[in-house]
Amino acid sequence: MVKNILLLFLLHNVSTLNVRIDGNNGIDSIECLTGQPQSSCQSLKYVADTINNTSNLTIEIISPTLSLQGSVIFTDINGLTINGQEESLTAIQVQSVTAGISFLHCGEIVLANFTLNTVTESLLYDSHLISEDQCNFIPNGNYSLFFLNPKKLTIKNCNFTSSNDTHTALNGVLIELFNTKGTASISVDNVLLDKSFYNTLNIENTEFVNNRIGFDVIAIKSSNNSISVIASQFNENKYQGLKISYETSCSNNFMIFGCTFSYNTGCNGVSIDLALAMNSTSNIFRGIGSRFIHNSAKYAGGGVNINLSPPLEPITYPSNNIVIFQFCDFINNSGSYAGGVGIFNHNKASSGSAVHINSNIGSESGTFFVALVYFYRCNFFGNGQYHFKSRANELTLQSGAFYANKAQVNFGGKTQFADNNSTALQVSDTNIEFKDDSTTIFKNNSGIKGGAILLTGDSELYVKYNTSIIFNGNRAVSYGGAIAVLHLQCFGTFNFSARSIATPTKSLSVSQVINAIPDIPMKLNITAEDMFENDTSALFPLILTLSGSGTNSIRMNPHVITTNIHMTFYGNPHETTQLLIQTETMTSISVTAKLNLIDCPPGFIFNKTGFCFCSALSKNRYQEITANYWAGYLNISNASDDTFVTGHCSIKLCNYNNTKHKFGFYQLPIDYDQKKLDEI
Repeated sequence: MVKNILLLFLLHNVSTLNVRIDGNNGIDSIECLTGQPQSSCQSLKYVADTINNTSNLTIEIISPTLSLQGSVIFTDINGLTINGQEESLTAIQVQSVTAGISFLHCGEIVLANFTLNTVTESLLYDSHLISEDQCNFIPNGNYSLFFLNPKKLTIKNCNFTSSNDTHTALNGVLIELFNTKGTASISVDNVLLDKSFYNTLNIENTEFVNNRIGFDVIAIKSSNNSISVIASQFNENKYQGLKISYETSCSNNFMIFGCTFSYNTGCNGVSIDLALAMNSTSNIFRGIGSRFIHNSAKYAGGGVNINLSPPLEPITYPSNNIVIFQFCDFINNSGSYAGGVGIFNHNKASSGSAVHINSNIGSESGTFFVALVYFYRCNFFGNGQYHFKSRANELTLQSGAFYANKAQVNFGGKTQFADNNSTALQVSDTNIEFKDDSTTIFKNNSGIKGGAILLTGDSELYVKYNTSIIFNGNRAVSYGGAIAVLHLQCFGTFNFSARSIATPTKSLSVSQVINAIPDIPMKLNITAEDMFENDTSALFPLILTLSGSGTNSIRMNPHVITTNIHMTFYGNPHETTQLLIQTETMTSISVTAKLNLIDCPPGFIFNKTGFCFCSALSKNRYQEITANYWAGYLNISNASDDTFVTGHCSIKLCNYNNTKHKFGFYQLPIDYDQKKLDEI
C-alpha cells in the first residue's frame, strides 16, 4: 500500500519520468520506477501496467533484446517515448500472433532505435478468390502495434522484420491506429485510416525488410491526414514495399523523400502501389529523391503502379487528385506492367516497363479530372523485356518504359527516353502534355509498333509553349520508327501550334580568334543551325578538341558543351593553339578557331600552373586593405613587376574602381610603408 501511494505521488509530481528496461537483469518492482540508482525493470508489460494517466514518460531499453509474451498496453500517457539502443538497435521479439503493444489515448508517441521481430503464420486463402493476376490474400486481423486516439506518431530508426516465409498472412508489423478522432481509425502492414481526420504519421530512417507488405496505408472516409516516409528502406518485401489506397477520402497528403525500394517482389506495384477509388478527391502524393532498384513484379508495377479504380456508380468517381515524382532513380526493376519511375536504367517488363497507370473509368470530361500525374526531370533508360508467347514460344514486345490507360500525364523539365526496347511511351485513351519550357528526347528506342511513341484509342498529345521534342535513332519492327498512331481519332486530336522541327546540326560558325583568360570561365559564341535555320546549340552537344603542336600547356574543361555551358581554359599567357569544334550527331560538322591565352586582368595573379586567381586570395602575395580589395604586384602592360598597385576585386572578374590611375586602380608609392600597410 505504501509503495502504491509512493508511486502515485511520484507520477503526479515529476514532470518527466525516465525508466530503464533490462530484459536480462532487470527486476519488476517499484524501485525500477522511482529512479533508484542502477535499477532497471525487466519487462515492458510491468511498466505499462503500473504507469498510466501521466505525461512525458521515456522508456529506454538497455538490453540488446526484449521478449513480448503477450499484450502490453499503455494508457493515458501524454508524451510517450520508447527508445532502444541507437548503435545496435534493440531487438523486440514478439512471441505469438496475439502478442503486441497497444497505446490507448496516448497523445504524442515516439518509437525509436529498435527492431521489431514478429511471428507470422501461413497465408489464409480461398482458392476461388485467388487468380494468377490478382494475388489475393486474407489477413487474420491481428496487430503488433495498436494505437488508440494518438495525436502524433513518430517512428524512426526502427526495423520491422518477419520470418522468411513467402506466404505470410501478416506483414512484419501490423500497426493499427483506432479512434483517432471521434469514431476514426487509422491501419503498419498497415496504416489504416478509417474516418480519420487531421492525423500525422511520420516515419523516418526506418527499415521494412522481408515483410508481406512493407507499409500499407488504407484511407477510408478520411481527410486532412498527413503521412511522410523519410530516408527509409523497403527491402525484400513479398507483395509490396509501399501500398497506398484512398477510398472516399479527400485532402490527404502523402510524401516519400529519400527512400530506397529494393528487391521487393509480388504481383502488382511491388515498390509502390497507389490506388484511388470511389469519390476520393484532392489527395496529393509526392515521391521525391527516392531510389527503386532490382524490384520484380509478376504483372503490373515493378516500380510504380498507379491504379484509378472503377467506381461503383457514376457519382463516385475519384477526382482532382495529384501524383508527382521528382528526382527519383529506378534501376533494374522488372514486371509485366511497369518497372520504375524517375531515372530508369535497364528496367524490365512486357508492358510498361517503367510506369504503369491504369484507369477503368470512362474518358474524362467536364470540370473534374481523376488524377493529374506529373514527372519532372525524369529519365527512362534501357527499359523493356522480351517475353515468350505461351504457345508458339515466340518473342514479343509490348510497352517498355511507360504505359498509361485513361489518364492525364504531364512531363516537365528535361525528360529522356533512351535505349528502351519495347516502345518508350505507350498510351491508350490518355492525355499526354509536354509542359512549357520542357525538353523531351527520344533516342535509340525500339518497338514492334512505334519505336519512341505508340498512341492508341482516343489519345491526345499536347505540346506547350517553348517546348522541344527530339527524335534520334528510334526504330520499329513493323512501322512507326519514331511515332505510331493506331487510331485515326488519335491523330485528329494532336494540337501543335507555332512549333518548329529541329533536325541535326548542319552548319557551325565561331569567331576565328578566341581570347581566353586562364582559369576564368567563359562562353563560346558558337552559332549552330539545322537545315531549317533553327538554332540547335542548346539541343545537340558539341565536342571540343585541342589540336596544337604539343609544345604548349593548354588544357580545357569540359570537352563536351551546349550553348549554356561555360568553358574554362588553363595554361600560360601568350600560348596559342587550334580549337576544333564538331557535332556529335550522325552527320559530323566541324569548325576550327585560333585560341589565345591572354594575361590575367588587374586584380588577378598568375600562379605558374595555368591559373589566374584573385590576388586577395593569396596571403603570400598581398596585404589586405579591406574586404574585396587587393594590394600587390601585377605583371600587366605598362606596369613592371616593381609596381605595387591596389584595387577592388569581386567574386567574379576584378571590378576595380575608376579613381586616380589611368588603368582604373589606386597605385601606392614605391616607397610605401610596409609596417603601416600591415596595420590597415
